[in-house]
Amino acid sequence: MLLGIAAATLGSFAFLRGRSLMGDALAHAALPGVCCAFLVAEAGRSLGWFDIGSKSLPLLLLGAGLSGVLAAWCIAAVARHSRIKEDTAQAIILSVFSARAWFC
Repeated sequence: MLLGIAAATLGSFAFLRGRSLMGDALAHAALPGVCCAFLVAEAGRSLGWFDIGSKSLPLLLLGAGLSGVLAAWCIAAVARHSRIKEDTAQAIILSVFSARAWFC
């Protein structure tokens, strides 16, 4: 419920500021983070390193958050250090992180 409230609030502000593609890029970037956090938890549990449930909400949110921050940093870096505009950088990172989810 809290995630739905936060997403709706942030999505409304992003739409009003004309940054809806950024929200879309970060949403697509969160999926590989969730997948990688799940795989790390399963690997750690099977190897006996720690006993955190692989479906632990804080762990999955941490993975999604880290992946979203990485995507935002990549968008800013591509836009700053190349001639590519920010909206094109967002589209590039959106597709790269979406493809990364298939390989995770």
